[in-house]
Amino acid sequence: MSTHEDDSATVVADGIEYRCHAKLQSATDRQAVDSFAGRESVDGKVSWGGTLTILGDTVMNDAYAVHEAEVRELRTNGRTATFIPASGGNLGEGVLKITGNYAPPFD
Repeated sequence: MSTHEDDSATVVADGIEYRCHAKLQSATDRQAVDSFAGRESVDGKVSWGGTLTILGDTVMNDAYAVHEAEVRELRTNGRTATFIPASGGNLGEGVLKITGNYAPPFD
C-alpha cells in the first residue's frame, strides 16, 4: 500500500480547474498463478482512491460541479489520472471521496 498527500493538486472537471488537497492511497492485489514451479503469487491489479478537498471561496458549488462533471482528471505530483466519485464525502464542505481509474497519479 502506498499513500500520497498533496496540498497543491488540481482537479479538471469538464475543462474547468479547481484547486484541491488530495489525500490518496493505492494498493496492489496479489494473484495466485500456475507456473512450472507450481503455484506462485504475483502482483495483480492496482487500485487507488481517497479524498479530495476543494479549496477556495465556493467549495460547495465547486465540489458539486466536480461531482456532476462528465470528465474528471486529477493532476498531482506532475501526473494526471481520471477518477469517479465514490460514496461518502461531504459536498457541503467541499469533500469528495474518489475511486481512481487506471494507474495512480503518484508512486
